[in-house]
Parts: sequence; C-alpha cells; structure tokens
Amino acid sequence: MYGIAIENHEALTVMPPGFAREVLRVHARCPISVCARKRQAVAVVNAAARKAGSSA
Repeated sequence: MYGIAIENHEALTVMPPGFAREVLRVHARCPISVCARKRQAVAVVNAAARKAGSSA
C-alpha cells in the first residue's frame, strides 16, 4: 500500500525518544496519515523537544 515496505506500522505501547528517531528514519517514506508508528514517533520527538526547551 502506498509503496511502503512490508513492516509493522502499528503504534507501540512505549516509545523512548531515541527509538522514536530511529522509527522516523525507517518510516521516512510512510505517510503520517497511514502509519500510526510514525505518527507516534513524531509526537514523542516533539514532546522531548518541548521538554528540553522548557528546562533550558
């Protein structure tokens, strides 16, 4: 579907920020509207960036 490799695109129970960056690399070509794992990774990376910015 959408030329995406056969991978698991479901969201995970827990996703650490470091793993979220790897997910974004692996799922770079996935549309965020279709890939729940990429959508979750974007949210985790954004939350980590907000947290880092507020503690500076």
